[in-house]
This record gives sequence, structure tokens and C-alpha cells, in this order.
Amino acid sequence: MQKRLQKEPRSVVYCITKSNFGGAQKYLFDIARAAQHAGYTVHVLAGSGSGAPREALEELAEKLSAIGITTVGVPHMMREIHPLHDMRAVWEVYTYLKKNRPHVFHTMSSKAGIVGALAARMAGVPRIVFTAHGLVHEETWRSRFSRYVFLCVTWLTHVFAHTTIHITKDAIQKMQALPCIGAKTVTYVANGITKPSFISKKSAQKILALHDHTPNTLHIGTIAELTASKNILSLVDAVHILHRKNIPATCVIIGFTNDHALKELFSQKVRTCDLEKYITLTGPIPNAATLLQAFDVFVLPSHKEGLPYVLLEAGLAKVPIVASDIPAIRELLCGGAYGTLAAPTPEGLAEAILHTRATENTNTTARFAEHVCNHFSLENMCAKTLEVY
Repeated sequence: MQKRLQKEPRSVVYCITKSNFGGAQKYLFDIARAAQHAGYTVHVLAGSGSGAPREALEELAEKLSAIGITTVGVPHMMREIHPLHDMRAVWEVYTYLKKNRPHVFHTMSSKAGIVGALAARMAGVPRIVFTAHGLVHEETWRSRFSRYVFLCVTWLTHVFAHTTIHITKDAIQKMQALPCIGAKTVTYVANGITKPSFISKKSAQKILALHDHTPNTLHIGTIAELTASKNILSLVDAVHILHRKNIPATCVIIGFTNDHALKELFSQKVRTCDLEKYITLTGPIPNAATLLQAFDVFVLPSHKEGLPYVLLEAGLAKVPIVASDIPAIRELLCGGAYGTLAAPTPEGLAEAILHTRATENTNTTARFAEHVCNHFSLENMCAKTLEVY
């Protein structure tokens, strides 16, 4: 076995639940490219059951293909629990791993984590790594039973994997409190990015059609998939509160939704609040981070997050930030030193937006940009991850 490892090129297979290009997919792309540069033969397995628009599904595969990395679909892997589909997904991943025999199998996101780790154990993969992009059992809108099931699944994934990477220190502390999970099986590696090539404020506002509003309009923005965890409906209500206070404000949500019921609720709320002219759901925009300087305030109203890339990008764009007062964001913003922490409610968000508008400080945004550069570099993230292999 040792001779085989020495003579053959090292190989790594990545596995992810959803193939739309969000935060976890960006992470996969960056790590896969780094592994490729380090001499690994790289392949990617991606679930095809996310329900995302076709162009969003194709974006990850296209970006990987452009750097010579092949993406293989796992037809039965999807985010929600479905025993029959999940068993088929395990078999699909197992069959692929048994045939290709990679040296490292790196899974990310909850469903790919448990499906992939179980399949990899069955296939005898020498090194199994799991990256947890947040803890699903902390999604408070789920039923108590569902959260317990997800906790058990997360625990099992940690047990099946040889090493689990967490992107926040808070998550490590919580998981190490569970049995059979010790310091040797978990490690902390923060997300890392490079500075986007930001489009100027004036040009970005023109692209997003914000130039048509009055000069004193407060332009609020976010980049988020419209899911329950992102809590976008509360942001709509917050904008409505601002309008009731006679504060002209727009809100641009760059992203899409695969939840038709939630999209209908969103549209209905926008109509009910008479905000059709002021709130826009753009759909996915490639390289959306380059448009961040269009906004006067960036808002992330999430109920649950891992370590959101969008806040790192907003920090580098030097845009004032309002974000939910939840553990991962509190850790990233250093307890509110680099942005305004808000209760993820309409009233809490509206109050925080008004506070940020009244106390906007270029020193705060500059210090956060420096903090991101110093502690969340792409090079550091990739180097520490490859050390785990």
C-alpha cells in the first residue's frame, strides 16, 4: 500500500450536497484549485437535487471545468432527509470511490457529510475529511425532532470522518462537548478570501438600477439564497418599518430561491407592504461581490450561519455592516467592534440599520477590512486544509 501511494499521483475527491454556487461551493472551488496546484489529481461529486435554477447548478461545474477539474453528479443526493434517496446516494458515492480509490475524500455540507463519510468508510478510503459549514441542528425553525435527528447525523459524521474542519471556534466547542469527539478529530480553519475587484459605487448602482432613486435614498443590500435560515422576510419587514418612519430606502437581494412556497411568501409580503418599487430579488449574479459598494448598508439577517463569505467581502468593500447577533457572526465581528449586531427581527434590524446610518464611521470599516486581510486569507485557509490531508 505504501509503495502504491508513493508511485501513483495523490488523488482527492470532493463531495458537496448542492451544486449552486454559494458559500460552501466557493470554499470547495478554492480548496480544489489549491489541491490541484499542490499536485493532487482532483475530482468533484455534486448533488443534483437542490432545485436551484439550471444556470446556478451549472456555475460550479463550469468554474471547475475551466481549471481542468471534472464534476460528477450524484443524482439522489439532496439536502432534506429522504431515506430511500439517501440510501441510493450512499451507493452512488460508494461505487464511485470503490472504482477510483482516492487517497483523500473531503466532504462538505451536512448531507454530503454523512452520505460521503459512510460511503468512504465502506470503500476503505485512507483519509476522510469533513468540513462543517455551520451546525444544522441549530436551525431553530425546524421541529425539535428534526433538530435532534440532525444532531445525531452531525455526530455520526464526526465519528465516521478522520478529521472534521470547523470554520468557527464556537462550533468546535459545541461539538467537543459531545461524546467521542476530541481535540484530535476536530480542527479550526477559518474561511479565507482574496479581495474582489470591486466596481465603483456609481457604476454598481447603475447596474442594479439604484441610480433611478432620489439622492438621499438609503440603499440596503444583501447577497443570500432565499431560504428559511437567511431570514429575508424579516429584512422586508424592516424596510417596511423604515418607510413607515418616512425614511426612503431600497433593498436589493442578490440571490435566488429553490423554495417556491417561500418565494410566494416573499412576493406576497412585498406586495402587502407596497414595496414593489423598493425591494428587488435579482436572481443569481455572477461575481456578485464586485457590486457591494453600491450599498450604503450591507445587512445579513440570518438565523444561522457558519462563517459567511459575504461578510468578509462586505468588510473588504468597506461597507457598513448590520448582521444578526448569533454566535458565528458575533465571533467574526468581534462582538460588534466591526459592525452592528442586531436581533434577527424586523424591529431589531430596522433599529440597527438606523443606528448604523447615524453613526457611520469610516475608521470602523477600514479596521474591519484590515482585520479580514490579516486573519482570513485564502492562502492560509488552503495551506491549513492541505496540512489536514
